Amino acid sequence: MSGFENQKSVVDDAFEVKQRTVDGVHAVVAIVSAAGLPFILARDPSAANLLEQAGAITFTILMLISWMLRAEISLFARSLFIISLLAIAGVTGLVQYGMLGAAPFWLIVCALFSGIVISPKAGRIASGLVCAVVALVGLGFVLEIIEPQFNPRDYVFSFSAWANYLIGGVVVTLVLVHRISSAMIGMTEELLESREALKAAAHYDDLTGAIRPNLLKEILNMELRQRPRDGGRLALLYLDLDRFKAINDDYGHEAGDEVLIELVKRIRRTLRGEDVIARLGGDEFAVLLRKIDVPDVAVSVARKIRKAVLLPIEFRGVEIDFGASIGIAIAPEDASDIDNLLRKADQAMYMAKRRGSNQIALAGAIVEPASLASIDEINDARKVAYKDSESAPEKKRADTQG
Repeated sequence: MSGFENQKSVVDDAFEVKQRTVDGVHAVVAIVSAAGLPFILARDPSAANLLEQAGAITFTILMLISWMLRAEISLFARSLFIISLLAIAGVTGLVQYGMLGAAPFWLIVCALFSGIVISPKAGRIASGLVCAVVALVGLGFVLEIIEPQFNPRDYVFSFSAWANYLIGGVVVTLVLVHRISSAMIGMTEELLESREALKAAAHYDDLTGAIRPNLLKEILNMELRQRPRDGGRLALLYLDLDRFKAINDDYGHEAGDEVLIELVKRIRRTLRGEDVIARLGGDEFAVLLRKIDVPDVAVSVARKIRKAVLLPIEFRGVEIDFGASIGIAIAPEDASDIDNLLRKADQAMYMAKRRGSNQIALAGAIVEPASLASIDEINDARKVAYKDSESAPEKKRADTQG
């Protein structure tokens, strides 16, 4: 998956979490308002209670209707609708009952919900407004500007008041906290997974799956720091495909991509599990051999890679030959830091390339005679490739060797 697709996945996951949160809050508020309505209607039909009962009926009907029509309403519009109803119910209840009612719960939920479904800034603004409203209403009660429309003693000993407080305040708050926290945990886990996917996309080449240069340098840095402690060596092999441009020019970039993909697959089969291959750019690759005993091990691996690369690749009925020039640098003999090790391996690769196709060069040394470096390996590889060629249909052959 590419970096863009992973980023899109993160956005989709975040929207899905918001969708689930809105659905959960909407459902809980609708159910709780319907469950608490009978207790409000059971109160004495005084003027204040009649106003409250009418408001509770209206609130419940609107919540139920909006829930049934939720598929027709956008997520943002539905969120604003729920926030508005909660705010109206909360402020009305606060003015009517002060600290004795469940209104503060509704206002807290309103602020929390605003921060989750709209934006953190909206949540901060809503929280500030809730504090301001509670402070102003509280000051009105203290200064006796606001007169309670009920007998506090009767309210405290009222079954309907406590039932409404329990259902409309405690239960709804606990349920919403659970729903919202679950949604946040789920989103956090999804974002962490997406973050790991994005990190992987940043560290691995999209085409070949080889690691990128930034991760290679991290691994090299770690290995070079560890090397003085265990006394071991490491080898860096710098590979460049021979006449790769000719493949792209003659057969198109799709053929070139197939060659690069196949190259990495073949190289991986020659390596140990602890060794890594990196794509440095274009047709240049690096292979890091960890913990080798002697430089000859690196030369032996380079020969295995060269032999694997010499087998032709079939692309749309055409067999394409390709090879690789390989330069080798050993730490600590050739260099003990990342930049110099990469530079020495690069120089060795160009030394090999100047000697012809499919050559191997060790930094500061000659590995094989230039004219005979890979004759036997080429013949062996082609014998394997054409073992059954006499009975197979004749194929067109593309020779891109120099």
